[in-house]
Amino acid sequence: MAVALANIWAEILPLIKDGVSLIAVREKEEKGRPAKTPYGYWTEFQSRRADESELWQIMESHDTNAVAAVCGAISGNLECIDIDSKYYPGIDAQLLADMNKFYPHLYTRLRVHRTPSGGYHILYRIQDHLPEGNQKLAGRPTSEAEQQAQRDRGVKRPSKNVNFLETRGEGGYFLYPPSMGYSVHQNNPIPIISWEERCSLINLCRTYDEVVRVAPSPKPTQAQESYYTTNPFEDYNFRCDPLELMQSQGWSFLRENAKFIWFTRPDKTEGVSASWNKEKRVFYVFTTSTDLEATRGYNPATLLAEFTFDGDKKQAFRWLIDQGYGKVKRAVEQSIIKKAAINGTAAVPANFSKEAQEEFQRLQVQYQQQHPHGIFWEYDDKGKFVISRQDFLHVAHQLGFRLYKNEAVQINGSFVMRITLIEFFGMMKDYIQEEEADVYKDICNAYEKFIQASGKFILDSRLEKFEDTDCVQDSSDVCYKFYNNVAVRITATGIKAIEYDKIDGFIWADKMLSRNYQSQSDAATEDLYERYLKNATGPDEKGNVKDYVKNVIGFLCHDYNSPISLYAIILTEMVNDPREGGGSGKNIFVNLLKNFIGVSTASGAMIKWDDKFYAVWNDSSRIYFIPDIPKKINWEFIKSTIEDPYINKKYKGEYSVNIQDSPKVVFNTNYSYEDSDGGLKRRFRPVEFTDYYTVRGGVDVVHGKLFPEGFTKEEWKGFDDFVLRCIQFHLQQGCKIDLADLSDNGWEKKFNIQYGEKTLEFISDNIQTWLASDYVEVSNFQKSYDDYVATELKEKYKLSQRTLNNAVRDFCERYELSFGQSVVKKVAHSSRRVHVFEGEYIADQDIEREEYPF
Repeated sequence: MAVALANIWAEILPLIKDGVSLIAVREKEEKGRPAKTPYGYWTEFQSRRADESELWQIMESHDTNAVAAVCGAISGNLECIDIDSKYYPGIDAQLLADMNKFYPHLYTRLRVHRTPSGGYHILYRIQDHLPEGNQKLAGRPTSEAEQQAQRDRGVKRPSKNVNFLETRGEGGYFLYPPSMGYSVHQNNPIPIISWEERCSLINLCRTYDEVVRVAPSPKPTQAQESYYTTNPFEDYNFRCDPLELMQSQGWSFLRENAKFIWFTRPDKTEGVSASWNKEKRVFYVFTTSTDLEATRGYNPATLLAEFTFDGDKKQAFRWLIDQGYGKVKRAVEQSIIKKAAINGTAAVPANFSKEAQEEFQRLQVQYQQQHPHGIFWEYDDKGKFVISRQDFLHVAHQLGFRLYKNEAVQINGSFVMRITLIEFFGMMKDYIQEEEADVYKDICNAYEKFIQASGKFILDSRLEKFEDTDCVQDSSDVCYKFYNNVAVRITATGIKAIEYDKIDGFIWADKMLSRNYQSQSDAATEDLYERYLKNATGPDEKGNVKDYVKNVIGFLCHDYNSPISLYAIILTEMVNDPREGGGSGKNIFVNLLKNFIGVSTASGAMIKWDDKFYAVWNDSSRIYFIPDIPKKINWEFIKSTIEDPYINKKYKGEYSVNIQDSPKVVFNTNYSYEDSDGGLKRRFRPVEFTDYYTVRGGVDVVHGKLFPEGFTKEEWKGFDDFVLRCIQFHLQQGCKIDLADLSDNGWEKKFNIQYGEKTLEFISDNIQTWLASDYVEVSNFQKSYDDYVATELKEKYKLSQRTLNNAVRDFCERYELSFGQSVVKKVAHSSRRVHVFEGEYIADQDIEREEYPF
């Protein structure tokens, strides 16, 4: 054996000196280990090289003349391309020839070995990069016979693929001539090449891979797929010009043969970056320098979507249709061109057939004349009429129907009208026009069936929503009133009539006033309304309507809410005894304002003083009027509900509304109200009514007519002019209403409602005594109240100490007295808590009551 080893040693020794790590391998099967396998633990030679003596000793001891070169960094970045032609006859000649064509300057430097089976090893070292591990470059599916042969050998799961091009890199080895019949085919020193040159060789090899992981081709949706015999993506895959596609993206044509076209990526001038398999019509991308996944196949449609539309397959789909790709089913073409003609579409898709294009042009003229917005009924496959939901929505949109806050509206020019559900579906039915009675009946039957099945769903979920941001709306500094003939714009500085064609924006139809606006140059004004207000609420010092009342009227007629000026208007009466009230004109006060702004009225007996407070409010109205409220209600709840409106309607569910959309609440009571804390005082604005009309039999008796049914033209003008001035006055006040003092009777009634009549009696009986004293000890004060309760009041009506102090404070504020509550004072060398009263108390009976000169 030593003689034979010595004979080949001259060929092995240069490899050792060249820095190649060599290992001894078996020349034949030994002890169950097949030929060509290393002896011992060869992995150590991946990190160190055996010297001459060590390798000689190993080979001699195992009686072998076969050696293998270890690839990777240990051998100077050695890598080998293994061509196994027994799995693909002819691949060796084709690959070597292509290498020589593509890279002649590189091919002539390569060292090439011939394998005993007829394959080849291509050797090189990499200059500027570590070798990768062993790589599978190209393979093919195994045949059924090959898989059966594997099963015959006892393989339970036969391999479905076999590789004919691989690399031996880091962690790999290959047999070296003259071992076991390996020979030198191209005897060059092992060349050192760049990583880029190496990748060019590898990419060329990958071109021949027949087991390509092709990325999924884009697909249309299931609905879109049903339109086509060949969808646009498939059509493009069949008809695409690969050169045009790649060159349009900056890729360069490299070479072409009968099977492939090769391309170089945009930032390179040479080298294989991708290939086009002509037979499979698949691009194969090798480079990692793009956003595409390397070593993967791509259909043309996939690359189109990635290159041109940043991966957006929907955009790619639309583009392909516009370019005429895709073969549409004839029945689909017929259906679409009919609908397109009806709906006024300018053109059908470019991928429709020539016959469909011509038929569309003919139908287009016909249907536009019959139905300007298209039709929403059609025949189904069984010859019966059905309603198209999409077309129904299209026609509804064209007729101006929209959904606004769960209700239907209709846009007519510049006006937006609120309509009921029944009105909406009735108007849609009126759109159906058909001369033949039987056909018309069949269409209407289909329509009724459609409404029963889908009507509520369409209204709630599919009808286009209308946003009121484009509507002309009141704001903090402007108010609009819409008369039949003109609109009137009110600001703090003026009142101006505006022609409707000068208004930019939509107008709510329910804000239209059913009368003409009479300008200042028209008929004379009659001040009946002002006389009514002076009689009902009392005049100011100059005999005019009080500014406070004007401000309240302006507030109610101004369709604008602000969080800082949210008020509940409370209509009360000056008479002390509620039984002596009524007929004072409170209801007329609000009902007249219906002629300027929407009002919803609900009796106090109907109202739920809880989360259903707004249940009967019509949300198209801006005032929520509640007459005849009970004597006792939760006034704190009223404050919170106007600050944070919450709507709970039986048939519409529960929802919150913003401040701007909430109504202004007006109460009418023969009693009074409570404002026991600052929050209530900020929100409540009372308007007191005199007994003028009460004692005279009512407004209609005094004036001899009903308000406003009996108004003359002059009286309507006076009413309009005065209310518009009230709105202007309100805007001049910054949309705020300063709290006005109640009359003596009004204050006393409110005090009694809030604290009880006996409380007023207790304070009135003792106030002079408290004022005459320097102080009143808190304990004595409480004892006197307890004694009073014991003799004059049932225990259950007794006020808490806190409420009693609030009552005393309100009393003192009313009569401009000073009340020092529970202050600490030195008394007989000890600190005590005392109340201190200061001022001069003049009882109401000592003040001459104001009488109104009517």
